[in-house]
Amino acid sequence: MIFREVSRASGRLKKLAQDVNQIVFTIIAVVGLICCLPQVGYTVADSDLSESDYNRVSKQLALLVVHEDYEAAIAIADSVMQALPGHPYGPLLKATVLNSRSIDFEDNLDIAELKRLCDQVDLQVGEILSHQAPTARLYFFQGIILTYRVMAVGNSESRYRALKYGLRALEYFEDAVALDSTFWDAYYGLGMIMYFKSEKAGILRSIGLVADNRSEGKEYVELAAARGSLAALPAQNSLAWMSFLSGDYDSAEKYCDRLLEQYPGRRSFFWCKAKIEKEKCEWADAIVTYQQLLAMIKSQTRNNHYNEIGILHSLALSNYNLERWEEVVKYADEAFAIEAKPEIVDRKKKDFQNLTRMRRKAQKMIENN
Repeated sequence: MIFREVSRASGRLKKLAQDVNQIVFTIIAVVGLICCLPQVGYTVADSDLSESDYNRVSKQLALLVVHEDYEAAIAIADSVMQALPGHPYGPLLKATVLNSRSIDFEDNLDIAELKRLCDQVDLQVGEILSHQAPTARLYFFQGIILTYRVMAVGNSESRYRALKYGLRALEYFEDAVALDSTFWDAYYGLGMIMYFKSEKAGILRSIGLVADNRSEGKEYVELAAARGSLAALPAQNSLAWMSFLSGDYDSAEKYCDRLLEQYPGRRSFFWCKAKIEKEKCEWADAIVTYQQLLAMIKSQTRNNHYNEIGILHSLALSNYNLERWEEVVKYADEAFAIEAKPEIVDRKKKDFQNLTRMRRKAQKMIENN
């Protein structure tokens, strides 16, 4: 079964990756894990997973996630779980895929399974730590799982719980780099939490009650982007968003363009590019980018219409600013015609209010002309 899954995942990788050797390394890494299956009564240790296997498999799974080939990525995670039962790496990989897919599609279809996998990783890390000393990798696993729990908290639970998870995760990432300063993946979690903790502080940061660690946080994310394995690609995307949030739109655009050149047609990189163009009032460029995103979203069978409504709102807004009144009406009507679930309509309430206002103004302009 595991050989069939690895073969299936590898077949998809051949269509995505340019470097054939990397694909071969991935197969060797996963099949190599199979040969190391623990015997009955064997006590699982973190060292059962070699550093080279971790780096190779992590990089290839991250590549599949970037290419939005979630099923192939899940196949690799499942294969690792079969090859290393009792080790938290496999469940962590699967949780990584489900977390990414949930963010991509803006839905909660994977949340229950994501929570279960988070519990499984915590349990298996705890079992390993009951008979061996902590490692940087185990600390990283504990930290990253807590960041996934933030995603799983959702809007139905308290923000306090999400904040608590984030602060606990920060401690784990700090422990990881303190134990091994060359465990580069941990710098991604460390940098992201440091950056956004300072970014969200607002006035408290301005008056000195909260330290401004944004520059240091970004430097850590740059380290993960340059040297990490599981975290390298998401760190590169995060650097674009960090630049955007700081108002450095030119740097953000360079990050996006570089990523889209390496991985053309990937939704995750188009979002930031579109936001940059909208913020710079480059309305014609924004229309082109949002139209591309709209086509990508519509091509997916998994679509709760959350992203679709947001894109239609941005298309209406961009055309509104260019005084293309017929286009404003077209995109507004398309959004109003969507039969989304009540919870999605409620989450997009502000967009629908703006669409109503813009459509009313556009219709008047059409009639007056």
